[in-house]
Amino acid sequence: MTESGQIPAITLPSGGTVEFIDLDDLTTWQVHQVRKTIDSKDSAGQTTNLLFIEAMRIGIKNWNVPYLNDQRPPAENRDAWKYLKARDGRAIEGALQPVLDLLRPQEVDDPGDDTPGSPTPPDSE
Repeated sequence: MTESGQIPAITLPSGGTVEFIDLDDLTTWQVHQVRKTIDSKDSAGQTTNLLFIEAMRIGIKNWNVPYLNDQRPPAENRDAWKYLKARDGRAIEGALQPVLDLLRPQEVDDPGDDTPGSPTPPDSE
């Protein structure tokens, strides 16, 4: 990925192409839309599926997938993901990782953390 946050376009295993949004153009509202799919009680993986579907919806700017009857991107065609070949879906999922990374909470240094690279705790008086 470049300094601007642009996710590079990819060629799918089937030969189709996908163009992605620039991460710098994502809004907090879009990030919250994706986070709304998280269900902490889910143990069956449905949350992972929903995260990927929502990341596709906000992250894909345009695509050309020859075998899809409807070429509109996922933001305009919510069911498009259902018809992707599995290897193409997997390639898109990998490319969308920077979008998914934005969903993770920022790590805060724990003052009790004494692992290498962690800040030294202040001396007590």
